Amino acid sequence: MRTTLTLDDDVAARLKRLSGFSSFKEAVNAALRAGLDQLESPKTSPAPPYRIRPVNLGAKITNIDNISEILDLIEGNSLDSPGC
Repeated sequence: MRTTLTLDDDVAARLKRLSGFSSFKEAVNAALRAGLDQLESPKTSPAPPYRIRPVNLGAKITNIDNISEILDLIEGNSLDSPGC
């Protein structure tokens, strides 16, 4: 099939630098085939799942409704000490 194709200067220069092809036409066809193969093929391997690693923060917070209790635990204050 014969068609007119307008290439950007940088694309034409990259095609001309390709070695191993007997003509510019052959280089264009090879590049188009490679690009089409990549576009048409499905992704071969999906991205690995994101894993979350838990970290022991020390204090066990069972009730997040009591902010002063949480702050006491974070700051290292004992709930049994006077003034709490």
